[in-house]
Amino acid sequence: TGSRNVVNENGNWHEVNGLHAVNGTNVTVTVGNANYAALFVVLSGDDQTLDAGTTYVFEGTITATKAATVSVYLESRDNNEGQHMFDDNTMNLAANTPYNFSVEATNPQVLTNPDMTISVANGPANTTYTLTNVKIREKTCAVNIDETPVAQAEFLQVVPNPVQQRAVIEASKEISSVSLFNLAGQKVAEFDSVELDLSGMSQGLYLLKVNFADGSNGQTKLIKQ
Repeated sequence: TGSRNVVNENGNWHEVNGLHAVNGTNVTVTVGNANYAALFVVLSGDDQTLDAGTTYVFEGTITATKAATVSVYLESRDNNEGQHMFDDNTMNLAANTPYNFSVEATNPQVLTNPDMTISVANGPANTTYTLTNVKIREKTCAVNIDETPVAQAEFLQVVPNPVQQRAVIEASKEISSVSLFNLAGQKVAEFDSVELDLSGMSQGLYLLKVNFADGSNGQTKLIKQ
């Protein structure tokens, strides 16, 4: 596993060797007698790709020997400024108290070569951070709706997809009703036409279910940006 430690010390950015150790899915970061305005420990794992439109769960347990505020997230090694996931995974840690985190996010675009970053702002000196059982997995969809398939000779699609504000459903049969579900299985919107106004929806992956006038139904994925 490749890695680097980048710190801001007295206004100067530089790399520091020997701050962390990795053992399987466990990471230990040890800060000695130094006060860093910012600390970034970037860990590069096996080359892989996180797919666009897929919801991932990022989880683990973190402990600090002193109270501190820590963020743990993913960034692309190829574009570490422009491609992040789980940026809002920030935790206020009490001293020597394990904090279990489990956050999820839908990747809006393909993220190549994801690196895990541990970030501490104005952390205390002489502190050890221990991150255990870290893993990222694809979320299993909990939606439980009728999955009667659209016949092979027919089609159902949303244009454009991904969508930012408005989209149109295209299908080979007349549509009578449209429902939109999040990945927890909750109905979040209904539409009475094939023209969809999604400007008020949060970014993420949704399932669109349509009922056709002939009594059949179908569904397709929709990505809101």
